[in-house]
Amino acid sequence: HWIAVDCDDYEDDMRADLSDVDLSNVDLHGVDLRNANLSGADLTNAELRDADLGGANLSHANLCNACLRGANLTDADLHAANLFAADLRFVNMYNASLSNVNAHCASLDDANLCDTSWNYADLSMAQIINSNLTHSVFYSANLRTVNLRGSNLHDADMTNSDLSCSNLSNVNL
Repeated sequence: HWIAVDCDDYEDDMRADLSDVDLSNVDLHGVDLRNANLSGADLTNAELRDADLGGANLSHANLCNACLRGANLTDADLHAANLFAADLRFVNMYNASLSNVNAHCASLDDANLCDTSWNYADLSMAQIINSNLTHSVFYSANLRTVNLRGSNLHDADMTNSDLSCSNLSNVNL
């Protein structure tokens, strides 16, 4: 009912609960899952392009190789999620929580990553080209060999982060 948007008015506060559900290889292109509970869900290879996941709980979710291109993840909780090799280009993650996330080899080009929290995250070998990371926190994050070319890191906190072998050309620090 949530996805089909056929709920009665009194059920407006209803929240989709897909926690721990196997949604691997599922096509959820453009779906509205605002504030949904997807904690622990398996979304491996899922198609979530242009989906609205604003405020969703995706903590401990497996999004390995998932396509989230253009998705809205504003205020989403992705704590300890697996974003290995995920396509997050053009995503809006404003104010998202990404602590302890595995985003190794993820693609985050042209993304809005303002005010995000990446504490203890693994972003090694990720592509974060021309993205906005202003006011973001990367405490003790692994940023080895990350391509940050052309990104805006104004007022970002990189305390104890490893940026060795990373591409910082044309980055606003």
